[in-house]
Amino acid sequence: RVRREKARRHLIDFMPYIAPWYQPGPHHAYVAEKLERVYEYIDSGGARGIGRLLVQLPPRHGKSEEVTQMFPAWTLGRRPDTRVIVVAYGDDLATGFSRAARDYVRSDPYRALFGDLGSSEISVEVSQDSRSSSEWNLMPPARGGMVATGIGGGATGKGAHLLLFDDP
Repeated sequence: RVRREKARRHLIDFMPYIAPWYQPGPHHAYVAEKLERVYEYIDSGGARGIGRLLVQLPPRHGKSEEVTQMFPAWTLGRRPDTRVIVVAYGDDLATGFSRAARDYVRSDPYRALFGDLGSSEISVEVSQDSRSSSEWNLMPPARGGMVATGIGGGATGKGAHLLLFDDP
């Protein structure tokens, strides 16, 4: 129970809870702390926190996994009305990030934190009619979801509380 509560509250604890194979290092803890400040900015309507964050790490250091997959899933669990857009240099890469975030939201560990297996007020789950991995929504009454697109792709007209660019 304590581990679940820590995973609900802190991104650094959420990551190994949702993906036991993921072993965060000190640089992940630093990035997670900054991402929590981004969440604070979204949650406070821009009154507190960090509105823009640039994460630069060498290749294969887990930044995409942490920033474009786990962070959106964690944010949607805590704030299910959040709209997320992830942009990458190509549609396939962006769709892969979105699919991974969606798969985390569908997983049993996630359901134990924010879904029907847990004690959340609102059960956060992917809508039954969201079959696409490039654009999916949460079940009502939640209004959140995620859109993935490549540079120059179709995000026009779609709003976002959280806009992520990965290696544009």
